[in-house]
Amino acid sequence: MQLLYAAKTEYTLEEYQKFNRIVQYEVNHLNWTMGIMMGLLCLLAYFQEDFLFVGMAFMVPVIFPLVLRFQSKKVYQSNRSVQGTVTYSRFYEDHFETTSSIGISRFQYEDIFRILETRTNFYILVAKNQGIIIVKAGCEPGLIDLLKKQKEVSAGRRKKVKTRQERTHG
Repeated sequence: MQLLYAAKTEYTLEEYQKFNRIVQYEVNHLNWTMGIMMGLLCLLAYFQEDFLFVGMAFMVPVIFPLVLRFQSKKVYQSNRSVQGTVTYSRFYEDHFETTSSIGISRFQYEDIFRILETRTNFYILVAKNQGIIIVKAGCEPGLIDLLKKQKEVSAGRRKKVKTRQERTHG
């Protein structure tokens, strides 16, 4: 199979924290969790007639990102095999491969769980909390187009699966 595109990514603490943050907010819906917690604290303040809980509610959006940052730093530092690892990603017509000091992995595009895109990066999720970081600055223009296309395709697959589940369980 002919190689279409290649990319190189260094897994630094900063890149790992950006990856972890976007996964927590986009996949695990941390915004909803924070909103519900804030609402419950406000209700508690109302029913307990203690407005200290309102202050606590307004601390939630400050504390959660700090805890997330601390937790992701701790996880990154505890896994020496990932620290500073350089990953080479090679993209072919029907699959992509990643190579690093950890090993070689191969994924079919149809097996992608989700692709998240930020201003600076793509995150190819192969599971809910496991993925490959692709820094846009190191991408060829064609690779960016390919990843955007695969992002749409994976979103369509998730939508079909969700619709099927709703029909069989609803």
